[in-house]
Amino acid sequence: FVFNRGDFTDPLRQVDAGTPSVLGGTTEGLANRLMLAKWLVSQDNSLTARVFVNRVWFEIFGQGIVTTLEDFGVKGERPTHPELLDSLAVEFMEDGWSLKKLHREIMLSATYRQTARRQPSDFLARTDPANRYLWRFNPRRLDAEQVRDAMLAVSGELDGKDGGPAEEGTSLARSIFTK
Repeated sequence: FVFNRGDFTDPLRQVDAGTPSVLGGTTEGLANRLMLAKWLVSQDNSLTARVFVNRVWFEIFGQGIVTTLEDFGVKGERPTHPELLDSLAVEFMEDGWSLKKLHREIMLSATYRQTARRQPSDFLARTDPANRYLWRFNPRRLDAEQVRDAMLAVSGELDGKDGGPAEEGTSLARSIFTK
């Protein structure tokens, strides 16, 4: 039921089960949350995969293929490389939604392996000064944990253990294993 301003005693009308019409789905056979979840990750619905792939791309490159991460809709930006986004989304679904395979695909690409030290030509400086089309890798700041781990590794003091209980921040374990 759709309620008037949240008033549960005054339902305006009954709503049939189904996917929201703004997502382009049908109302057939979606009577509960489990069915909706299955529809969201089905091969027929590439929107979920496209959004997820775009988020992973953003985490790696610092900008998404669609720069408006929260808005793939009418008010959002157009993708800089729509064919790439679609290709990665289809491959992601065909690989069983494997995040590891998606990361491998992106990190083995020529785009990821570019240098950040490339100086722009006059043409690139005029046409894409913000590097929106990724003609070079954008330098990114390291997190504090990455700096700490790198300093401990260079000094030879880093404890290379894998797993175990969390340790105090003063320990020599990798930052991921500290409190």
